[in-house]
Amino acid sequence: MRVEPNDFQYMFHHKDPRRLLPLVEHIIEQFDNMDYNGPSSLESVKVLSLFRALYTKLEWKFTPWADSTLERFWREVHSEHDDVSFTFIFAMY
Repeated sequence: MRVEPNDFQYMFHHKDPRRLLPLVEHIIEQFDNMDYNGPSSLESVKVLSLFRALYTKLEWKFTPWADSTLERFWREVHSEHDDVSFTFIFAMY
């Protein structure tokens, strides 16, 4: 089954993250554990796209995860893959 970031944006729009906690934790775990300099830049971009959908729609409710996310962003912004670096920069926008 194919899932698009827009599907997640719809699910997270004006929702309490506690109602979607297993999904939120899964996406954050994928973001934290991804090797952004690995052989497949496509996998990295997919994880980043879903993560961006999560935090943009949760808005201020994403605050508990903000510090660890920014630390990870700054460590990985200079990825070996140009498309991953661009996606990090776009995600921070």
